[in-house]
Amino acid sequence: MTIDDAFAFNCTLCGNCCRWEADGNPASDNLLSGADINRMAAHLKLTPVDFAGRYGCAVFDPALKLKVVRLKKNPDGSCILLRDGRCIAYPARPRTCALFPLVRGYSFAMDDGAVSFAEEYFSRGPKAPMHRCQSEEILSIREWLVKNGAPESDDADRRWFIKLWESHKKAIETPSTFELLERAFIDLYGFIYV
Repeated sequence: MTIDDAFAFNCTLCGNCCRWEADGNPASDNLLSGADINRMAAHLKLTPVDFAGRYGCAVFDPALKLKVVRLKKNPDGSCILLRDGRCIAYPARPRTCALFPLVRGYSFAMDDGAVSFAEEYFSRGPKAPMHRCQSEEILSIREWLVKNGAPESDDADRRWFIKLWESHKKAIETPSTFELLERAFIDLYGFIYV
């Protein structure tokens, strides 16, 4: 889908997208970019390290072959940022959440040693949100971004995903050691996760 394509969806602020599962992955398994962590930490008046320690979990992602930060979940499986049915970081929420029910995908390629990318949008489909958000409201993706405070051109996120892709390429070309994983993590997030 391109930025001017239309889709039907209406957010009712019910908070159920913070509870549902798709393909066995809880909503709280959201991968957090460095930009997500910095934005939410500032909103909650925490340092990025404090935010990641309180609300994130550093895990090894076997597909990426890297250590990344994902949101923790509450005992009931919902997102750790969900309180009384609302997100405590809503104005600064992860881009994944701000874009829901869409996914902004980046495809990367190397061209003469430089990373090039293409940006696309995908719908999670009508079965994904197992709640009452279906609607007759038709919006373009551009209108949805404006409505949800997500920038059309997210340079900080894009730079982070380029770093992620470069780190992933290195990880599949070089046998991973603890030291290399830690160095890649620091490069991605700018801090050591303890």
